[in-house]
Amino acid sequence: MTFLSAFDDLYERNIIKISKNKEDSIFYCSNEKESVLIDAHIFKTAERYVYIFSSVNCPELEKVFNDAKCIAIIRNFLDVVERKLCIIIDNCSDVSMIQTNIKDLILKYSSQVSVYLSFAHFTYKDKSAHFVVSDDKTFKLVTDNGRDLSFGNFNSQSNARCLKEAFEKIKNSKSTYTYYTKGET
Repeated sequence: MTFLSAFDDLYERNIIKISKNKEDSIFYCSNEKESVLIDAHIFKTAERYVYIFSSVNCPELEKVFNDAKCIAIIRNFLDVVERKLCIIIDNCSDVSMIQTNIKDLILKYSSQVSVYLSFAHFTYKDKSAHFVVSDDKTFKLVTDNGRDLSFGNFNSQSNARCLKEAFEKIKNSKSTYTYYTKGET
């Protein structure tokens, strides 16, 4: 085992532990692999909803929705009828990214999945950002500063609620348009 693979293994075990125990502990991720791992564990631990606000040219969003393991985890999440997935894609003039497995999720879970296109922006510390939030307690925030540094927490109600409010404000703004929605999210 190389040093890097040992580090990856340790990182993954730590994320599994803090997500499973819903610890109030900040995590950081510095690459797409770690970020996709976090997203997978957000879906594994979510009980009611997952909201995603992301840029159309976000490579991690495409990786999540094109990764067979992540899709299986998202399907497991959505197999519980009361659960909701709502996605807002900003700066979206090209909807081809939605033609990935998101389309399949919409078809299978039509009353649980909603997708919106938006020209709204979200900033964190004066930097463009995107985020994932679930169940009023879990969040991951990614700043788009060329290095895409992410951080979050699996049990931070105050931060998660702020991001949920920001999400709902963007969703209800005049610069956001419904791409697909059948259910109430």
